Amino acid sequence: MDVTMEELYSGLINLVPIGLFKVAINPKGEHIIEHCNDAFARNLNFQSNQELIGKDIRQFQDDFDEYYSKMVE
Repeated sequence: MDVTMEELYSGLINLVPIGLFKVAINPKGEHIIEHCNDAFARNLNFQSNQELIGKDIRQFQDDFDEYYSKMVE
């Protein structure tokens, strides 16, 4: 069975029990969720990770700047 790196990555990311996500900042400065696993979706009370794809992650955090600064320390 041939497995692509993308399939391997997606499989591993979706199996871990902690919330993981990937964000891209677009030209408008929006922090758009490109990918997240089901654990991340459940942490935000969503049924599926697909419900979050394309949304600005900042809408889920009251003080995103403080949250972000803690993540990159």
